[in-house]
Amino acid sequence: MLGNALSCFAAQLDLSRLTGTVPPDVDYAELYSTIQQRLQSVPGTTPDVFQLLEKKQIHLPVPDDPAYAIASMSEPITVFLFDIEGTTTPLPFVRQTMIPLADARVETYMTTHFPANPAFVDLLTAAAHPQSSPVAKRQTTGWKAFSDALSASEARDWKDAAANEVTRNEFCALFHDEVKKGSSHPTIKAVQAAIWAEVFAEGKLQSQVFPDVNTFFRYAGGPAMAEKTRIALYSTGSIAAQKLLMGHTPYGDLNPFITAYFDPILVGTKLMPKSYMKIRILLAEQLDLSPEDMRIVFVTDNTSEASAAETSGAIQSSILCVRPLNDWITFDTMASINVPYVMSFTQLMQRECVVDMVKLVRDTRECLMKQGAS
Repeated sequence: MLGNALSCFAAQLDLSRLTGTVPPDVDYAELYSTIQQRLQSVPGTTPDVFQLLEKKQIHLPVPDDPAYAIASMSEPITVFLFDIEGTTTPLPFVRQTMIPLADARVETYMTTHFPANPAFVDLLTAAAHPQSSPVAKRQTTGWKAFSDALSASEARDWKDAAANEVTRNEFCALFHDEVKKGSSHPTIKAVQAAIWAEVFAEGKLQSQVFPDVNTFFRYAGGPAMAEKTRIALYSTGSIAAQKLLMGHTPYGDLNPFITAYFDPILVGTKLMPKSYMKIRILLAEQLDLSPEDMRIVFVTDNTSEASAAETSGAIQSSILCVRPLNDWITFDTMASINVPYVMSFTQLMQRECVVDMVKLVRDTRECLMKQGAS
């Protein structure tokens, strides 16, 4: 697998050069030369993702390929489990558009919905009292201040305008702090999704996915392939947020092509191997299959997540997704996880697919330029 790791790192290096994001401590010319020399020293040819997965008895869906049709007739169903940020969706779109958007609108959302919306009040109450709910498990200074303010509002039956204003202010301060820290707290994620839902409903925002995502989802998640392949999502974002993102793409609503959704509230974090065991059990139940009659391929841009999935024993293979503008991965890290990689989902549908990196970068930039939020 050394050749695979070298090839993956070379792809990342080329994409970084094309996007102008080569790390400042990396000498592109020197590193490129070293990688090419090492690739030439590896015996044989570097296997593509098809060959690597076939060694694990996983046959990727190839349209109009008689060999695939025959091989897949008696094979277990394959579920493609996709991460979102940096895998189906350009990483900067989430970080530079979606997250700042929610951060900028949380005060307006709080003014509108607290305490007027009972369901929203229930969400905040569950978060403020972690001893009675798994939704919030820690009490930092910010959480304590918010919890105390909410308790004061509740004690006044939500009718004291001054107390409610303090609660709104404390939650907004907490929200901004958690977002700044990159928090994955379920309550923060839920409020982000609620804000995005309003913006999407106003027609002021369109989500973005790579063009190859649309093509692959419509094929592998379409009715003609229902007995062979399925699509599922697993993200740190809430299930509600996942459905919003996939429901408002430039290609229309992609949710009809997705069988299942998973988030940390439902199964645990993506860094815990046991989360993938839960996913396997839940997928088997949903598809009415024995767990042995199903293969799961997990596609992510995060090496730690790929490693956790591999360790779990619940996933037949992880695939590292190397996209333009993703976070830099060191060669040692790539070599340590020992999994196949793709730059485009087209590589999951075509043998020996050669990815046009210039077009891939152009498509990524077009995604980021298409629509901003007002």
